[in-house]
Amino acid sequence: MGDETKVKTFVLEPPETKFVIRMVTFLLIFFVAVTISTLLRMVGNASRTTLIGIIIYLIFASVIVALLLFSLRKIMQKERAAAKLASFSRVRENSIIFPTELEFEYGTLTLRLLSVRRHSIKEFKAEKKEKARRISVLDEEFRLIITPEGEGFASFPAVKILSRPYEGVMLLFMANKGTVICRKSLSIPTSKGSVYLDVEGKGKKLLGRIYSTPEKSIKVKILLSIPEGGNTEVKIAGGTIREFKYNMLPDEKILIYASYGALSLGEIARKLRRNGVVLGHGEFLIRFAVEDHFKKRYSRKESFKVVMKNGTWGI
Repeated sequence: MGDETKVKTFVLEPPETKFVIRMVTFLLIFFVAVTISTLLRMVGNASRTTLIGIIIYLIFASVIVALLLFSLRKIMQKERAAAKLASFSRVRENSIIFPTELEFEYGTLTLRLLSVRRHSIKEFKAEKKEKARRISVLDEEFRLIITPEGEGFASFPAVKILSRPYEGVMLLFMANKGTVICRKSLSIPTSKGSVYLDVEGKGKKLLGRIYSTPEKSIKVKILLSIPEGGNTEVKIAGGTIREFKYNMLPDEKILIYASYGALSLGEIARKLRRNGVVLGHGEFLIRFAVEDHFKKRYSRKESFKVVMKNGTWGI
């Protein structure tokens, strides 16, 4: 099977949910322990009035325990729905086969967390509703930029499940098809000469070569951003380098299962095992920054594109 048909699958599980589950479990154990200890002290020489108090206390304790168990069960069911759907579904070539016929919506999911506002924006725009057991792995354009701090922007083709017991589970798709369209020459005059960057696209890769006149060692930074990402930038290369290469698309198609509450840019970056990442299609900006021996900073910025053809939606 070639790279075009391989699909790597991830399940997002937010650390916040794990913390809540552990906290509820701890409170439950603590409450039961206190209850048992109290009853053992009271039951020995208990009067009629004391026994009535014990019964009321037991009823109250039972209600609290039941509420804690119910809350824990609800949390676990909601967050494990994505993992269950992922484990019960099968990926065959370019299709996903669900365990049963499900109703779902096709659409676009947008995630945004920019340093200016410091609050997360999450939005799913549905485009059409379907019901089926088999769907195609979507080969559609996506965009993704995430800083090491978890800030950034992302837009994915997505499927939102509407049927129980998987209601609210999201499927996000990252295609590996595309071509980098770029051929740029950037020059930066400094206090002691000039520094040049020749950058071009080759398949899925962005390739760059750096040189200076007169020839000398100089520190540079190569940063990528997207127009809708505000001031968010990710460094893809830096130091006294002479050349670099960067993959603008994943090697394999990627399928992400997640409950709506589990979706975050930081969790996606962790699953991709990337400390800062820029991937996808559309227009990107490359910034070439230089710091000379006098600590003066210079930079140039240019745009380039990653294009994909023959994308298809549907069942």
